[in-house]
Amino acid sequence: MNKKISVSIIVPIYNVQNWLQRCLNSILKQSFIDFEVLLIDDGSSDGSDIICKRFVKIDQRFKYFRKENGGLSDARNYGIENASGSYLIFIDSDDYIDGDFVRKLYSEIINTNAEVAICGFYRVKENGEKIDEIKLQNVKNNIITGKEAIKISFDDKNKGWALACAWNKIYKRELFDSIRFEKGRYYEDGLIFPFLFINLKRVTIIHTPLYYYVQRNNSIMHSEINIKKLTDDNYSMLKWIKFLRKYDSSLYEMAISKYKNWIVNKCIVNKKLISDNNLSNYFQEQYRICVRKSQVKNVKSLTKDLIGYIDINLLGILFKLKFFLRNNKVVRPYVTKNKKNS
Repeated sequence: MNKKISVSIIVPIYNVQNWLQRCLNSILKQSFIDFEVLLIDDGSSDGSDIICKRFVKIDQRFKYFRKENGGLSDARNYGIENASGSYLIFIDSDDYIDGDFVRKLYSEIINTNAEVAICGFYRVKENGEKIDEIKLQNVKNNIITGKEAIKISFDDKNKGWALACAWNKIYKRELFDSIRFEKGRYYEDGLIFPFLFINLKRVTIIHTPLYYYVQRNNSIMHSEINIKKLTDDNYSMLKWIKFLRKYDSSLYEMAISKYKNWIVNKCIVNKKLISDNNLSNYFQEQYRICVRKSQVKNVKSLTKDLIGYIDINLLGILFKLKFFLRNNKVVRPYVTKNKKNS
């Protein structure tokens, strides 16, 4: 009988020939060896397939699959369905990993009997130059619950979003027995996050950065906002609210608060896009619905909600003014008073 593979590494691939070899080399050089690599070619037309087939010849752990183009979520789902490992890892094909990435994640999830292990990461330029590092320092404990992870993900000031990425983790395979990434959506990592994490008892945190998240100017995440991205992000927010309402009142309130702030921000930053697509009234009404749903009634939130309920554009102007004053503090000149002659 063949020994069951410990880890399946799923790499969705679409027209990334300029970055793919670096990614696959970083997997090939892992200190941990008991894994398979599923190269899911999502209909590439740039020669990425040639690179994939080269690695299949070099190492039998690499397996090549070609499918019709269906997007990142569809490629990841295809990998899940063909994976043999007890644990799953997702790596984006324009990124790359530290030589101990798999070993450290696997050791942590096994040693702590966790359902997911998460590591820190570097944000890097296309040439590999480091921009910054995300060490998940806002997570105080090394072992947290799934609900705690969701709560921390709302902390935008301390990069809480880092917990919601799909690719800096190792997962128990059974978490995906009944859950899949939603096909055809942008921001699919964040969309699936609460559904995967809500019932988790143990999530282990590795603060050390082990993943290199490449910031490409023409990538999906860093390309210019469009109506599809805007509506998909809105869809994700609403789905979080609807889902969390059933499970946790505090997380539900946090989701509502985040959505209200998101609406105001988008109405400031993407005002023309919203106006051109006749969405101004929609977002105004969404803000009002959120105000009616929310149970948070402190003076600060009530004042903000009252202004936003009347006019989110006015609230947006006040937000911009507050930001300006915070970042352009007026320094009062020091005036020396003349002493009276004695």
